[in-house]
Amino acid sequence: MIELRVADVAVREWSEQAGFTADLQRAFGDDAWRNIVPGLPAVIFRCTCRLANAVSAGTILASRQVRRKLVQDWLPVLLVCKDNVSPSNKSLHLELEQTFLRIISTLPMSDAQELLQRCLSFSTRNVEDCPHLVTAFNTWFRRAARPLKPYSLFDQ
Repeated sequence: MIELRVADVAVREWSEQAGFTADLQRAFGDDAWRNIVPGLPAVIFRCTCRLANAVSAGTILASRQVRRKLVQDWLPVLLVCKDNVSPSNKSLHLELEQTFLRIISTLPMSDAQELLQRCLSFSTRNVEDCPHLVTAFNTWFRRAARPLKPYSLFDQ
């Protein structure tokens, strides 16, 4: 997609799937899907992870709104599946968590604060289980502690 120059369109479309992600949340919250399509979460997360990784690496340039929407809509789907992750897909789940946190770190502080609060459920029982979440919060707190510099038109 990147070589064909359609990846930015794909990310934008993937970030505008609020209805689809809401349906996935309901479906993955129910156990019936496991008997019907047990591999569906892995396929969905693999696609999401590839697009999100390209955004976080800068391979795909996405606006602030697209980055925010991508994390905002897909994070709840990831959270619904956290308890039902098969051992073979655990690394994919963790990679997507880390990628979302990298994207969040590129957003303005107000957006980052809201999204990081939703990420608290990444942590299972102790800090060692979630070092990427600790890193994201440390980054956000450092940015939040910096005083804002007033901007003047004469500052050049």
